[in-house]
Amino acid sequence: MPTIRQLIQTSPAKANELFAKLAETSGNAVKTRERLFAELKEELELQMRLEEQHLFPALRKRKETKDLVPDALNDNKETRKALSALERTPKESEDAMGSGERTGTIVAGQNRRGAPCQSRTT
Repeated sequence: MPTIRQLIQTSPAKANELFAKLAETSGNAVKTRERLFAELKEELELQMRLEEQHLFPALRKRKETKDLVPDALNDNKETRKALSALERTPKESEDAMGSGERTGTIVAGQNRRGAPCQSRTT
């Protein structure tokens, strides 16, 4: 079974992989889009939950990392909003991919901020 640290480190890559697969689908692949979106949402929710329960408390304890937490929490809030918007978008719509691109941008932002946070807590 993977450790919390391993999950936090591998989750962004898995989310990016799922997003790339989602972006490659056509409007006719509704069931595939629904499945991939469900997996992407689950992966991002797991990542955010682990960060909020385990990583952020550790960052708050260190003077040199505590200032990272408010932005990271805001990133998670924005990710949840984007996921909610994407969830409401009909999966056969090409607009679903527009919303997905916004989610991908947020995922990329979480990846950029995640790496330094993880290295500072190890």
